[in-house]
Amino acid sequence: MIINQDFITAETLKNRFIGKQENVRSLVSVFEDNSQKMESLAENKKRPYY
Repeated sequence: MIINQDFITAETLKNRFIGKQENVRSLVSVFEDNSQKMESLAENKKRPYY
């Protein structure tokens, strides 16, 4: 069974019942977040501590 492009399994039903949610981030959102952080650092003229 599929709802909203997700497969319904016993584990997903259990997790929804107990209120556990998975945070799924796409690779694009990770890069967007990183770009925003780097822009902020560049504006403040700070270097990251890598």
